[in-house]
Amino acid sequence: MKIQLNDLVEVYTQIRQDSLDKSCSLVIFVGGDVDGICACKILTSLLHNDGVQYCIIPVANYTELETQLNDLTDPNTHNIIMLNCGGAADFTQLIRDKGLVCYVFDSQRPCLPTNIRSEYVRVVDETYIEEDLAEESDQDIESGGKRRRERRDPDKKFTTEPDASGVYFGASTAGIIYELSRKLNRGTLDMLWLWIVGLTDQLLHNKIDRGEYEAKMNFCVNEVVSNPQNIYRNPTNIQDTEDDFEIQSGQKPLNSISIEYKDLRIMLYRHWSLYESLYYSNYIASKLGIWKEPGKHRLNEILAQLGIPLQECKQQYRFMKADYKNTLKEKLSLIGSNYEIDDLFLTTCVRQYSRKRQYCAADVVYSISALIECPGILEESEHPETISLQDKWLGNFWVAHDALLNDSLLEQGVNLAIEQQKAIIQQGTALIDKKAVSPASEFRYAIINSDALTQTKFFHHPLALKKLICFIMEAYQSSRKNIKPKPMVLCIFNSQRNTYFVCGVISQMQDKNDFGWRFHEAAETVQADFRRDFFEDTYIEVRKEHFQAFIEQLIAEEI
Repeated sequence: MKIQLNDLVEVYTQIRQDSLDKSCSLVIFVGGDVDGICACKILTSLLHNDGVQYCIIPVANYTELETQLNDLTDPNTHNIIMLNCGGAADFTQLIRDKGLVCYVFDSQRPCLPTNIRSEYVRVVDETYIEEDLAEESDQDIESGGKRRRERRDPDKKFTTEPDASGVYFGASTAGIIYELSRKLNRGTLDMLWLWIVGLTDQLLHNKIDRGEYEAKMNFCVNEVVSNPQNIYRNPTNIQDTEDDFEIQSGQKPLNSISIEYKDLRIMLYRHWSLYESLYYSNYIASKLGIWKEPGKHRLNEILAQLGIPLQECKQQYRFMKADYKNTLKEKLSLIGSNYEIDDLFLTTCVRQYSRKRQYCAADVVYSISALIECPGILEESEHPETISLQDKWLGNFWVAHDALLNDSLLEQGVNLAIEQQKAIIQQGTALIDKKAVSPASEFRYAIINSDALTQTKFFHHPLALKKLICFIMEAYQSSRKNIKPKPMVLCIFNSQRNTYFVCGVISQMQDKNDFGWRFHEAAETVQADFRRDFFEDTYIEVRKEHFQAFIEQLIAEEI
């Protein structure tokens, strides 16, 4: 069953009444992305205020989701909610057998028709149904001149199937839950901020394009302006005696949200030195070719034209003299076109987390995603070597969950994000410099056959691997004039699991990502041992022994 946004209040009221009148417990499954965690924070705030008991279960993939569903044995559990997970899996039989009603909020499209048809599954979507629901989901699928029939295991109650037409993303799940809070007249400043962060997550992880982001950000801006809890005061300058630098007080009260119509597209510059944030930003690094000496020279040339001494550039941005910071955007906009970096600005929002710390929405996304995929262990433990990968991920998830509105935890995430971004630029430029990016007919690909280097530890995780691909695509395109934009596939070896982790990213010229289907077809054709249970259907993990046959088949399918 498909639920439109106009019916959200009715759905929420039903869930609340079931919990209060029938003493039913509510279980919430949350995928491990920033938008999903933001949606969870908004939803649980509403439920908490209504006195509804709930249990949050983080899940990293469909295998964990199936395990957790099978483990639900509480007879008082009647409703379950899935946030950014569940839309692409057929779990109708499992839900029906347990007598549950499942509400799915998943930004990935399309959702399986079997879920939309089921009376036990309620899929929340901002769009109308485009699929022909009269068709069976295991029908013959025609794509690219090839025909196949989905194979089903009659004993398996939970299946995931790739969509031949490709996947794309709809509205931010955090935005949909915020819309619910607004219709209930219970939207808060925290909830509004979480929506802005969720929307920014979609942009930074290539789930929506710039045009979609700008259109939706206009709605966010209107909410920021009209929110009665968001109060502005006239700025007054005060001197910080502890750190000996000037800050503005009163302009941005604690927890207030301000609008930046022209914020710099320079990664984490508020929490880094200006020099390093320019050097390691995807956009600047790719445009200048920073991995070569001429590129480094051009960066120094830009700083000289800005009139900012290197000593100022290489200290923390917040300690830079106010005169340099006040004129930075204006000067960059004047000289940017000379260096082909004229797309330097983006509309966003900034929140004052503490007297000395403010974070724009992109800063929070970088921080939270780095916390989720931290290669180490964030929580203290007496015996860290005994902690399983799943338990480590769960611990990181809860740290990330708490960090969304916590200044000190966010700062910890920022430090991890900086380390991760350095690894992305170093690894990406090394692949380009060594000419390790190879062409296929319809896409480019690269293979990292060793994970011995410390920096490769980041890329065993989905979001970090995707970020690396996006940088390589941008840098490769900028370094070669007049070449056609193409999708890219990146494969990295994981020595601990003896597998290759593979991700495919489409170019800006495409609307849907069909790599999930391509990966599945290639792996099935060569009878490879593989895992494809990721919530975002653009990844696959292939056993080392079968990888060479898999990649050859993937390339051969394009010829």
